[in-house]
This record gives sequence, structure tokens and C-alpha cells, in this order.
Amino acid sequence: MILTILLIVAGLALLIKSSDWLVESAAALAKRLGVPELTIGLTIVAVGTSLPEMVSAVTSSLIGQPQLALGNVIGSNLSNLCWILGLSSLLATIKTKEVELKRDGYIMLSVTTIFMLMGFRGYLDAFSGLILILIFSVYTLFLIQSGAKKKKHYFSEFLDYFFNFKYLTTIKDINEKIFTKRRIRKRDKVVAVRYKESGHLEKKAEVSAKELLIKDILTIVLSMVGVIAGGWLFITNVSYFADMLGITKTFMGMTLVAIGTTLPELFVAISCIKRKYFYLLIGNVLGSSITNILLVMGLSLLFSNYVVVPDTIRFFTLPFLFLIALVSSVFIRTGWKIDRFEGVILIGAYVFVLLFNYFF
Repeated sequence: MILTILLIVAGLALLIKSSDWLVESAAALAKRLGVPELTIGLTIVAVGTSLPEMVSAVTSSLIGQPQLALGNVIGSNLSNLCWILGLSSLLATIKTKEVELKRDGYIMLSVTTIFMLMGFRGYLDAFSGLILILIFSVYTLFLIQSGAKKKKHYFSEFLDYFFNFKYLTTIKDINEKIFTKRRIRKRDKVVAVRYKESGHLEKKAEVSAKELLIKDILTIVLSMVGVIAGGWLFITNVSYFADMLGITKTFMGMTLVAIGTTLPELFVAISCIKRKYFYLLIGNVLGSSITNILLVMGLSLLFSNYVVVPDTIRFFTLPFLFLIALVSSVFIRTGWKIDRFEGVILIGAYVFVLLFNYFF
């Protein structure tokens, strides 16, 4: 038992640290390849904090334990909205902004509602996963398009963007920018060759750039190996631990797996409080909650094809998750801040739902 616990801790540590290296290296490589910083921030870094959940969920599906993935997603969102947001508001009054509620808050509420309605059927399948991934793809394109135009786009604009297929225009614009940058790089390469022929190009700078590029690629490869190995070590031993204690896989996913994989979000939240980046903290919590349902659950369903939703999850936990999403949105709106009293309510709700799922 002690060895199993040590392996769980080791797997989680390897998973989180490798995820950090992977995000940092991917962002550095994207910059070197000319990808805009805004695109990097809205894709690589945004998905980065949910990478442990994603790897854990996919690994669970691959080893035939999709209930762990389901519990992980539900537990991670409860952890984000109750534990992390509640604890943060106990440490400091969290200031909020209108755009966080009217865009990401309402989108988070909507995807939670969709997830709950899907779960009411008693099962989730690959088709459900495809729908979730489609919504996530459109949401990411919406963020990129909003950032590029530097305008405040709200939930109503997202609905218009989604149902009127405006994301196709965004995809077209991104492709045009990529081809334009390729032409510029080709032109710069020709100029560089000419300088080289005239003896004015420094070979040292050229070699240094190549070395950095190779270093980033190697780090990404090694980080991916670490992420996969850490995820496999963590999930297989958690599954064994659950069997040993006679605990359901769904409950284990909601507790140990969820709390462990949301540690990056917790560290980000504490860092934001120290630097008073409250808006970043709220954005991270809402963005991670959206990503968990759409991307993490979506990918997990594609790999598992089918997962049974237990009655306790169908008729209590999923509606409770929706209620928490609604309450946290109300807290964001009241006075545009989340205070200590509201934090106590969120933490109390988190303890209550875990105890209910354990005993019932």
C-alpha cells in the first residue's frame, strides 16, 4: 500500500512537471516559428493548465477505466469552482469584471448545462465527445478572433459566431496569415543568403538559432514522454488503490485524481493572489472549467467510445455541478467581487458534495 501511494505521488509529480516543460517549450517553439503571442496564449497556455486532467482522462479511457475520466472532469470542475475559487476568496477579496461573466461565465454555464443534459441519458458516447470538441474548437477560434479585433465580445456574440458559421472566416484569416508569414520567411532567407555571399552574415547567430530550435523540439519530445509515463503511472496506481479500498472509480476520480490534477490551477491562483492578478485568476478558473468539459471529456469519450453515468452522478452530482456554476456566476456578479463569506459557502458546498457521493 505504501509503495502504491509513493508511485501515485511520483506519477503525479512527473505528470505536472512534464506538463510545465511541455507548455513552456511549445510556447517557445511557436514564437520561433512566427506564431502570434495572442494565439499562443489562447491555445497552448490555456490548454496547458488542463493538460494533467487531459492526460489522466485519456489514459483512464485507454486502460478501460472511463469512470475515472468522468469523475476526474466533474471533480476537477467542482475543485475549480468550489475549492480553488473558495480558498482564493478566503485569502483575499477577488475582484471581478463584467466581461468575465458575460463571455466566459455564460459559456461555462452553457457547456455545463449541455454536459448535464448529455449525462441525463445515463451514458456518454463518442458522438457526445465529437460535439464537445466541436464547441471547444469554435470557442478557441472565437477567443482568437476577439483578441485580434481587441473588442469585448460577449456570450450573445459567441452564439452568433457559432450558429452563423463565422468561425470559417476566422480559419480562412488564420491560413492567410500563415501563408503570408511563410512568404516573408522565404524572402528573408533569400536576403540572408545574399548577405552570406557578401560576407556580412554572422554564422554564429545562425547556428545559435538552430541550436535553440533543436533544443525546444527535444524538450517537447522528452516532456511528452514524461507526461505519458506520469499519467500512466498515476492512473494505473490510482485504479489499483481504488480497488484495494473498495471505492468506486467515479468517486476516486472526483477526489484524488481531480484534486491532484488541479494542482496547477491552485498554484496559478495562489500566484495571482500574491501579485493581485485577480482577473487572471477568474479567467483561469473559468477557462479551465470550460476546457475540462469540452476538450478533456470530449477526447476521453473518443478514446473510450462509451461510458455509463451512474444514477448518483445523473440525478445529483451533475445538477449540483450546474448549481455551483450558477452560484459562482452570481457571486462574480454581486458587487463585481467574491468575498470571504461567499468563499466559505463554496468550500462548504465542495465538502458536502464529496461526502454525499461517498455515502450514497
